[in-house]
Amino acid sequence: SYATHTSYTHRAQFENYYLSVLETHKANGVSYLLKIDGSLHKNHFGGKNYQRFSYPLLIEEINRLCEALHLNPAQCEIKNLEFGVNIPFLSSPIAYIDESVLLHKTEEFIRYEKKDGICLGRYAKHAQYSVKVYDKGLQNNLPEPLLRIELRFVKMQPPNKIGIATIADIAKIEHAPTLLKLLCRAWIEVLVNEPEINIDT
Repeated sequence: SYATHTSYTHRAQFENYYLSVLETHKANGVSYLLKIDGSLHKNHFGGKNYQRFSYPLLIEEINRLCEALHLNPAQCEIKNLEFGVNIPFLSSPIAYIDESVLLHKTEEFIRYEKKDGICLGRYAKHAQYSVKVYDKGLQNNLPEPLLRIELRFVKMQPPNKIGIATIADIAKIEHAPTLLKLLCRAWIEVLVNEPEINIDT
């Protein structure tokens, strides 16, 4: 005979994090699995991620989340990871993205769906990750142009290879240079069209 089980999903929100608990009843007992959707950066600033998010602020946010929800960060497995950098820009980032950002490796940059009639940028999708380039200033109605470049890992094999598997791993400062190298390498691999550059001078 086949074993049977019953599952229930409970949902809640803690600040800007979305929580779901999968409660599973089996013959040998009950188990619970907590899933947290959200951004450490955004939650720290009340839902925005254009401000500088320093290492001390990252540690502060991790500690606050884990203390509030009684979590052990070493037992909190990361299922997807997104990190990026905000770059002050001299001109309109969205115009630059639309005119110049073409391919990442062999993948074309696809326009994001419009929100409120505005497209913020583009992304190149691969099997395990995406490279995202968008206008952070336009997204947040900022007075100064701000370009954001991000890597979003939907499969954790690449981060796992450098030792990032849990929230506790994110708190280790030694991983920061490696993550920056991944981000820089991704941008180096982007095919950019910039006809105004004079290669002779």
